[in-house]
Amino acid sequence: MVGLLKAVERFDPTLGVPFAGFAVPTITGELRRHFRDATWAVKVPRGAKDLHVRIPNATAELHHELGRAPRPAELAEHLGVRLDEVIDALDAANAYRSASTDTEAGAAAANHAAARRDDPGLPADELLLLKQVLAELPERERTIVYLRYYEDLNQSEIAAQVGVSQVHVSRLLRRILRTLRAAL
Repeated sequence: MVGLLKAVERFDPTLGVPFAGFAVPTITGELRRHFRDATWAVKVPRGAKDLHVRIPNATAELHHELGRAPRPAELAEHLGVRLDEVIDALDAANAYRSASTDTEAGAAAANHAAARRDDPGLPADELLLLKQVLAELPERERTIVYLRYYEDLNQSEIAAQVGVSQVHVSRLLRRILRTLRAAL
């Protein structure tokens, strides 16, 4: 209905295009926008959502070429994007539908996430290096990293605590992660 209303509001009969020819793409676009933006269980950046949609075709093409499942680095090269973008897009698939912790699979996933949170799984020397690099970050950036990766808050919750917008938190997290990757 929203797409139809938008089509009615924006239709210009003086352009010589029949209403149906204008309304169908407008309605289709509104439906796509709804499913892209409103059906995810967790807030995922639009770029990751868009790339997530492109990955299955790229995977099929590369699987046909290589005779095996492609690695994320091969997907990144094929799609012309960075490896971390492909990894984010692959992770986005997990955010599309959430699993209840009342189910066996959901409880297993929650236990796995809790175990990862308590044990970063890094060798002692790498953990020490990570702590040193984190200590060199400005206080606000350390706080954001702590809230995101230790308290498991989403970007909106972090924004409320830090006093900036969710979009700014997203930008800061990307910049912080680039800084950490470069330092490590």
